[in-house]
Amino acid sequence: MPDETSQPNDAAPAPEHGAEPVSHGGFMNLIARQREKAKNGFNVLKQHLAEETDETKSMLEIYHRSLEGKVTREEMKEANEQFLDLIRIAGMGTFFSIVPGSMLLLPLAIAGANKLGIRLLPSSFVHDPHSDSDTPPK
Repeated sequence: MPDETSQPNDAAPAPEHGAEPVSHGGFMNLIARQREKAKNGFNVLKQHLAEETDETKSMLEIYHRSLEGKVTREEMKEANEQFLDLIRIAGMGTFFSIVPGSMLLLPLAIAGANKLGIRLLPSSFVHDPHSDSDTPPK
C-alpha cells in the first residue's frame, strides 16, 4: 500500500527553494497597460459626458429664458449648437444599436465625415488642433 503522503508519479516536482518561477511578466504587463488604457479612456468619456450634461442644462435654461424674451442672439446660438450636439449623440447611439460592428466603423465614419466638412462628434469630444492641452474647446 502506497504512503498517503507520497506524490503520484505524474505530478510535477515542487520547485526548489530559491528557484525562479516561470515568468509571464510580459503578458501580464501588457494586460495591465491595456487595463490602464481602458480605465483612462472611460475617465475621459466620463469627463466629456459630464461636460455635455452641463452644456445641456445651460441650453435648457437659455430656452426657458427665451420664452420670456430675455436672451441674446449669442446665447441662442450657443443653445442651438448644444441642441445639434444632442442630435449627434442620439444619432451615434442609434447607429451603434442598429449596425453590427459599428464600433469598428466609427473611426472611419468620423474621418470620412471630417474630410467632407461634417462634424459627427459633439463639441465636448472635439479637440482644438492648435491647443497644447487635451482639454476640449468651450
